[in-house]
Amino acid sequence: MKDSVTKIAGDKKARRFVTLDALRGAGAAAVMAFHAGPLLGGYSPPLAYLAVDMFFVLSGFVIAYAYDAKMSNGMSPLAFLQARVKRLYPIYLIGLLLGAASLYFNNPNELSRVGAAVSFFCGLFALPTPPMGAFRSLFPLNGPYWSLIFEFWIANLSFAFLWRVLQGRVLWAFVAFCAAILSAGVMYAKSIDLGWNWHSAPGGLARVCFSFYAGVLLARIHAKSPPRIKVPSSACLLAFCLLMVLPVSTFWKPVVGLVSVFLFFPALIYWGAEAIEKYPAVGAAFGDASYALYAIHRPLLYLFVWLLAAGGLSSMPKLYAIVTQIVVMAVIGILAWGIGKRFSAQRR
Repeated sequence: MKDSVTKIAGDKKARRFVTLDALRGAGAAAVMAFHAGPLLGGYSPPLAYLAVDMFFVLSGFVIAYAYDAKMSNGMSPLAFLQARVKRLYPIYLIGLLLGAASLYFNNPNELSRVGAAVSFFCGLFALPTPPMGAFRSLFPLNGPYWSLIFEFWIANLSFAFLWRVLQGRVLWAFVAFCAAILSAGVMYAKSIDLGWNWHSAPGGLARVCFSFYAGVLLARIHAKSPPRIKVPSSACLLAFCLLMVLPVSTFWKPVVGLVSVFLFFPALIYWGAEAIEKYPAVGAAFGDASYALYAIHRPLLYLFVWLLAAGGLSSMPKLYAIVTQIVVMAVIGILAWGIGKRFSAQRR
C-alpha cells in the first residue's frame, strides 16, 4: 500500500474528477427531492438517503488524492484541518444562517427560542445540538447538517491525526471492522437511514467511518491499479439515478442499502474516476453546485412552502405539485450554483 500512497504523492498537478463531481451534484439533487417531495406533495426518490453514503465515499476518495501527497511530504494535521475549514465553513455558515431564519416559516422540531439559540451557538462550531425538540435531531436548524458534523469531527479529524497509522493492512482491517459494525447496526435497526438524530447517532458514526475510509482505501487502490476498461460518464450517472428511484419494499431496504454501500458505490466511484467525459462542463457545473445545494436546500424549501401557502397554493393536484417541485428545485439549484462558484477559489 505504500506504493499507492507514493504514487499519489508523486502527482504534483491537482486533478479534478469531473464525473465524480457530477455524481456529487446528482446526489445533492436526490437528497433535495427526497425532502421536497413530502413538503410540496410531489415525488420523493425512495432510496435518496443513500446519497449521503456516496458523499462519504467520495469525500474519502478525493481527500486521499488531494492530501496523501501533502501529508507524505510533511503537512501537519493543523494545516490539513485549516485547509478543510477554509474549504467547508463559508458555505456551511450560509446554510446555518438560512436554517436559523427558516424557523420563521417552519419549526418542525418545535424548538423554543432558547433551544434555537443553543442550537445556533453549537452550530457555529459545527457541534451537534443537545437532545431537544420533537425529534431530538443532531442539527434541528438545518437537518442535513448532521452529516457535515460527522464529516468535520470524525472523518477530517481522524484523517489528520491518524494518517500515518491508517495505512496498508491497518486500513484494510479498520474498514473491515467498520463494515461489520455497520452491518450489525443496520440489521438491528432494519434501516441504513441512521445518524440524523441522537437515537440513531451510533449508526451515523458507523456509516461515516466505513464509507469515508473505504473511499480513502479506494483512492490508494485506484492510484496503483486504475481500471483498464473505461465507461461513459453518462452510464455512471444513469446507474446512480436508477438506484435512487428503485422501488424497494421496506423488508429489502436494509439489504439494498448495505449492498449499495459495500459494493455499488465503491465500484461506481472506482470506474467513475476514469470515466469518459463527453460534456465535462456539465459535470463541473454539477460539482460547483453540489455542496451549496446540500447546505441550503432544506431552509429554502421551507421558504417556498410558506410562499405557496400564502398564495393559497398549499394543496394542488399531483401533476401540478410535481411541476412545482421541479421549478422550485431548479431555482434552488441555480442559486446553489452561484454560491458554489462564488467560493470556488476555496475548493480543495
